[in-house]
Amino acid sequence: MNDCIRIKTPIAEVIFYYNPIYVYHILDPVKIGLNDIKKHLDQTSELIKGYSQVRNLVDSRKMKGLSKAARDYSEAYDKKCKQTEKLALLVKSGISRIAGNLYLKFSTPSCPTQLFTDEQNAKEWLLQSSLNQ
Repeated sequence: MNDCIRIKTPIAEVIFYYNPIYVYHILDPVKIGLNDIKKHLDQTSELIKGYSQVRNLVDSRKMKGLSKAARDYSEAYDKKCKQTEKLALLVKSGISRIAGNLYLKFSTPSCPTQLFTDEQNAKEWLLQSSLNQ
C-alpha cells in the first residue's frame, strides 16, 4: 500500500490507496457538524470519481462527536451514491466498540460495517473479498 494520494479536509487527513481503500484520520480534537461533513464529502468525492466501489477505514479515535445532522447527511449521501462497499470504523476502546456495535444493530448501514480497535485488523478485513465476510 505505498502508492497513494493524500489530501486534507476540514475534518480529516484522507489517504487514498489505489486498491481502492480510503483511510480517514480524523483531526484532533474535532466535533463534526453539518457544514464540516458537507465540505469533507465535496473534497473526497473528487478522489473516487471513476471507481464504482471503495472501501473506507475511518479512524475516529480523536473525534469528539458527530452532530445528528452530520450523521444523517453522511448516511443519506452514502445510500444515494452507493460507492462504499465496506466500512471499517477504528475506535478507541473495547467499550466504544461495544457501544458502536449496539448502535449498528439498530441502524441500517448502507454497506457491511465493522468496528475495530486495531488498525491492521481493520485493513485486513477491508482487503478480504466481500463474499467472504
